[in-house]
Amino acid sequence: MGHWADRYVGLPAEGKRPCWMLVRQIWHEQLRFLLPRYDEFDNPQEAISLNEEGFVAVPIGLEQAYDIALMKEPIKVKGKVHHHLESHVGIVAARGLVLHVHEGEFSRITPIKDLSVSRIFRGPWGVLA
Repeated sequence: MGHWADRYVGLPAEGKRPCWMLVRQIWHEQLRFLLPRYDEFDNPQEAISLNEEGFVAVPIGLEQAYDIALMKEPIKVKGKVHHHLESHVGIVAARGLVLHVHEGEFSRITPIKDLSVSRIFRGPWGVLA
């Protein structure tokens, strides 16, 4: 039997915010925890703050499977490019590896060192959806 993340590699990007939808799907299927839909917030940071007391920051290097990785990527807002916004999210597949998907692409696992990971959060384990 393979690793839990194997079944999520190669999935097409879906929805308004495919990176968040992938994390949301995995948490629901694997952990039985339902994160808010994307249309309930403006960015991944807001979604985490909805349940802030249940999330804890984890130093990079101490991440573990199912932690959420926030990443900074260039994003256009009102015609101006911002390079320091946490606009992408993924899920830790194993220490040093993040499963994520970009719009128009297929989900993949990338070494954390190759991503602009700014913060990692561990969620409120054991809370049922």
